[in-house]
This record gives sequence, structure tokens and C-alpha cells, in this order.
Amino acid sequence: LTKSMACRHRFWRRILAPQESRINQRFLKKTLNKSTRGCQHPQKHYAILFLLLGILPAVEAETRTPHLGKAVNEQLIRQWNWDIFPNGEGLPQGKGDALAGKTVYQQYCLSCHGDRGEGGSAEELAGAEHGLTDNPPDKTIGTYWPYATTLFDFIRRSMPLNAPGQLNNNQLYAVTAYLLYLNDIIDQTDVMTAKSLPRIKMPNQEGFINCYRQPRQCYLQSIDKQADENIVNSIE
Repeated sequence: LTKSMACRHRFWRRILAPQESRINQRFLKKTLNKSTRGCQHPQKHYAILFLLLGILPAVEAETRTPHLGKAVNEQLIRQWNWDIFPNGEGLPQGKGDALAGKTVYQQYCLSCHGDRGEGGSAEELAGAEHGLTDNPPDKTIGTYWPYATTLFDFIRRSMPLNAPGQLNNNQLYAVTAYLLYLNDIIDQTDVMTAKSLPRIKMPNQEGFINCYRQPRQCYLQSIDKQADENIVNSIE
């Protein structure tokens, strides 16, 4: 072997040695000192070694994963990567009313949520006979949900349960309208769009406390009525 070939041979033998698979500072110093000793261009070996130091930990981490689940595809990423806000920001184009939504509901929702949203194997969505403070309370779209846009967003992301993301925009607007209609929030012929849906005033919209803006009130709601007043007053 030539001197250059021998130098490369020592370098790669040191890098690929099984007993040195645990990369640490001692190994780095040891490898640099021994494998580049007498080499004409040791800086090349330094560059290769630092490149390997960036790659090998990732490879090692990959081999240590539990290999559960499956890789996410681009379609699912696009489905999830879509935020809708209470003011309607993020809502797509489309439209639908309760008349069209009834058909969508019967096809995709009825088997779990009941004929008119009264519940079945899944939770009730409409038909509440009690308020949230009654015993027992009825937690439906009409008595609990703060924004109509949240209803649209939840259905788009999660329903139907066996095939989320299956409904197109018009179907989403229509079934949202139907559920709002079942809760006596809109009329059967009201058309829901990206402009009209955020304008819906939900019955319980003021029933939530922003714990970032109202920390004292939020704390009071989470403790017993006989809580120490000193603790309450210490919250800014």
C-alpha cells in the first residue's frame, strides 16, 4: 500500500470499528490523533469525520425507534395543517344549508349520533332538555360549544369517525348548518358560508373564561367557594 492509501485505510478502520460505535469526545480525539498521524492532508479526514458525526447519531436514533404506526402521507398533512379561527379566518369556499345537511347527516352521522342528534353509541349533539348547570347537565352543541366555526373545524378534522376528511366543503357547511338547525340556532333555509358562519352567535359563547386575561376569575371557578381569600388576592 502507498502511504496515502495506508492513511485512508487506518482512518476508515478506526471510524467503522464496532467497538467505537459510541461516539464521544474521547473517541473523536483518539480517532483524529491516530488515524491522521503522518497523513499528507489531515484536514480532509477532519471534514469526513465531522460529517459522520452529524449522520451517525440520526441513523442510530432511527434504529432505536419502536417502529409503531406508519409514516404520514402528504394528503393527511394537508388535511391537518388547516387552522380555523372564531372570526372565520381559514374557512374554505363553499356553502350549504340544513336541507342539504340532513342528507349528509343521515348518510354519515346518524348511525352513531341518533336520528336527530340525540345520541347513540356516540355523544348527543342536540335535543338538550337541561342546561349545563342542571343535574344532570346536557352538554350539546347548543348548550356548550362557543363558536360555530369550531363545529365546522371539528367535523372537518375528525368526522366521520371511520373516514375523517371524506366530506367536501359543501357537505361540511351543510351538515354544520343542519346541526345548528337541530339546536334551534338557525333556520332550515339559512345558508352557511365562510362569511355567514362566523356571524352565528352561539348560546354559550359568553360561558367561557379566558384564563390568560381573567386569571382571578378562572381560579375562583376552579376552587371551593370557601377558598382562602388571601390566595385569591395574590393572583394578579
